[in-house]
Amino acid sequence: ADLRALDGRGYTLLHLATQAGNQELVGEILDDGVSMTAGGRSVAGLLVPAPSPLALAAKKKDWSMAALLLERGADPNVSMPHDIRSVGLYLIDNPGLVPTALLDKLSIDPDFEQSGRTTMLGHALEIGDPEMAERYLSRGASMERVANGSIFRACAIDMPFERYQRMVSRVLNATSNDRRFLDGCLLGAVTGDHSDRVADLLQRGAPV
Repeated sequence: ADLRALDGRGYTLLHLATQAGNQELVGEILDDGVSMTAGGRSVAGLLVPAPSPLALAAKKKDWSMAALLLERGADPNVSMPHDIRSVGLYLIDNPGLVPTALLDKLSIDPDFEQSGRTTMLGHALEIGDPEMAERYLSRGASMERVANGSIFRACAIDMPFERYQRMVSRVLNATSNDRRFLDGCLLGAVTGDHSDRVADLLQRGAPV
């Protein structure tokens, strides 16, 4: 069989074997030198890449196949189907799906973002989740990659004051009192009419 032949969707035999859960065949195809980035099709003169085999395995929740592909060099920084995270971040957030030793070897981007979406740190701020924000900050996520709108919403949305304080404290502790965060947060607090947050942010050194 021609291992590089494409079907009508631009899938290679590697994609089909991954979808079928045939680990032995996947291993043989990779041994023969087929790239995990092969495939794709032309639509109106534009090349539409085929999905990553890893994304196909993740979509089926076939984690043993995902582990095999990662062991063989699959990029973990591809979109997790029906999620805003990458497959790599999804695996970190759901320990036990693949071996920890394998996860530790992977280069997983904590600032991964899908086109038109926010990073996971930005998402944590937007929904007011201090624990999630701290988790991604501890992984090296950068506030520089967080959009101003995410910072604004972090302090504009309704949430208990204590939860707001935990989130702001964790971000500022991790970023050495990031001025852009304080400025955006103050604007959000003023817009959301949260006078207690405004007073707190001014005490923390937010620019007036």
